[in-house]
Amino acid sequence: MTEQVLSDDEKNALLEGVSSGAIEVQSADGPQYKTVKPYVIGPRARIVSNSFPRLESMNEQFASRLAESTAGLLQVEVDISARAIRQQVFADYSELWPARCVVVGFTAAPLPGEALIVFDSELVSPLVEAFFGGNSPESEASTDTAHSAGALSILQLLVREIFTAMHAVWLPLRDLKTERAETRIGLDLVESIAPAESIIASEFEVTIGEGNEQRASFSVVWPVNTVASLRPALEGKRRERDHAEDQRWEKVLRRRMIDVIVDLSSNVGHARMTLGELVNLAPGDVIGIDTPRVATVLAHGVPLIEGRFGVQAGRNAVEAVAWLESQNSN
Repeated sequence: MTEQVLSDDEKNALLEGVSSGAIEVQSADGPQYKTVKPYVIGPRARIVSNSFPRLESMNEQFASRLAESTAGLLQVEVDISARAIRQQVFADYSELWPARCVVVGFTAAPLPGEALIVFDSELVSPLVEAFFGGNSPESEASTDTAHSAGALSILQLLVREIFTAMHAVWLPLRDLKTERAETRIGLDLVESIAPAESIIASEFEVTIGEGNEQRASFSVVWPVNTVASLRPALEGKRRERDHAEDQRWEKVLRRRMIDVIVDLSSNVGHARMTLGELVNLAPGDVIGIDTPRVATVLAHGVPLIEGRFGVQAGRNAVEAVAWLESQNSN
């Protein structure tokens, strides 16, 4: 018996669509169409990407540093590349990962809360194989329903390298003191981030071995509330000036400027000579100059004061007459 192309339920739905006008039909009056209502994506399923240019740059530096240190740890070729950055609710993010993904929680003082490193389950086996230099009982056990304790301990070595690279890359923004928390299998066991909480996830692709033999991924997940103080910097926005803070700095600088030592200089006079007269000068010869009257006092080559030459207490001196206006004041 020939298998039906459409089930009875599908036939009934098709007939109902034709009768209601939802499906185009050909008639004497031409095609008939049903009005289509636009579908609006709800805010819970919203994904925001390409909104963190500073974080994208940091992720590229992080991936490069981590690839180099991990290659040294495993003694094999390792390539790590930064992928997408997504902002979405944690529940939607969790649906994208398999049940056996490895989740490492961590804190990053002084930032509040707990962040996550989420490893694809496919990364564990090649990581263990590379560490032991081939097939091993630990790498075979990592393919079972639960990752072995030995395999997870090797994964923690990668976590250590991640923390080192993260500290170096984030240092210009904040000196993070990372500390590993609980390790879990599966995101459904995570309690530190609520399902409806908004997170920022940075994805990285890892290739282990020559010729792109083993490829998997991991993700660094930051709750939005955790990085709220750094978000303007991550988005590449310039920090707004704090006028009160500027005034405090101005007072401090003015107070400290009083004690700064400045070398002053002035030209005593000028003389004109031919090149022949200059090369024929000998020790003891005298170069005549006009008696100086007007002097310009310079600080590090910058003219500051106009004055008159004179003598005070038996020493040559300059009497200040007026401050000179800066040439760049206009």
